[in-house]
Amino acid sequence: MQMRCFEIDHEGRLAAVDFDGAVESWRTGGGPFWLDIESSDHIDQKRVLSDVGIAEELADELLRSGNAARVLPLDEALFFELPTRVLADPPELKSALFVCFDRLLVTLRGEPSTDSTAIIEDVVKRLTVRERSSSWLVCALLVELSIDLHHRTSELREQAATISRRMDADPEAIELQVILDLKRQLVDLDAVADERGVVMDMLEPFEHPAVDLTGFVDQLRVARVNTTATSRRLDRLDRRAADLQLRYDAYQQEKTNRRLGRLTIISAIFLPLTLVAGIYGMNFNDMPELRQPFGYPLALGAMGLIAIGMIWWFRVRGWMD
Repeated sequence: MQMRCFEIDHEGRLAAVDFDGAVESWRTGGGPFWLDIESSDHIDQKRVLSDVGIAEELADELLRSGNAARVLPLDEALFFELPTRVLADPPELKSALFVCFDRLLVTLRGEPSTDSTAIIEDVVKRLTVRERSSSWLVCALLVELSIDLHHRTSELREQAATISRRMDADPEAIELQVILDLKRQLVDLDAVADERGVVMDMLEPFEHPAVDLTGFVDQLRVARVNTTATSRRLDRLDRRAADLQLRYDAYQQEKTNRRLGRLTIISAIFLPLTLVAGIYGMNFNDMPELRQPFGYPLALGAMGLIAIGMIWWFRVRGWMD
């Protein structure tokens, strides 16, 4: 289990603190604090929730993740589940769990992820809190996560542009699996964006005794607009990826047609030669030219001239290009 604990100091910065000391201080009116837990062990996660006052039965219910959009108002906290990424095969949506108390935010992430860890480190470095409350911290994290989603979409856009340029320069340089991997990433990211949009819609007008988000409409709207814009961009990129696959299929079909065309030309050249060989291969006593001393080389020469003439004709007509 990896655990991070931060306190919003009087300068509005996130300062690292000890977990046990933070929980004890919060119980006596201190804070606000942010506890970030990264563990795939259900028991570890439940222990953390128990330390902040969540009953065992309720903790089991909260940790029974549906990996989808969920918002649950509790007696002393606000709980919501925010999809973060898609993993495994078959694909499965993974989520981060947010439990928001007065002066305390607990985030639970089940699967270790370098991406999410990097986001948290960036947030800790640059985040300056305008208001020392867990409500403001929740909104700030939602904005940061929406920006990260937008950046990941931009990376896929650059990847699609690179594939397109390489196909223009040399269609043979791109394999179909590259395009299929791009489409899979787009589908996965679009699933995350759609589910996050649902959470944003449910949180925007939300008011709770522990966490009042009505005073942070602007921040929530920024997160919602970023997420909506990301969904639209993903739709456009999905169409572009489909176009790349169509271009790839069209090139492969054209290459197949060229090969079939060459085989057809070769077959056409050998058809009259086969006819001549068939005629002179018949066994009759009174066949013409049967006893001519130069019959064999003349027959071969005639067949060669026929083949050369047909090749010349096909090339002049452009059929061999």
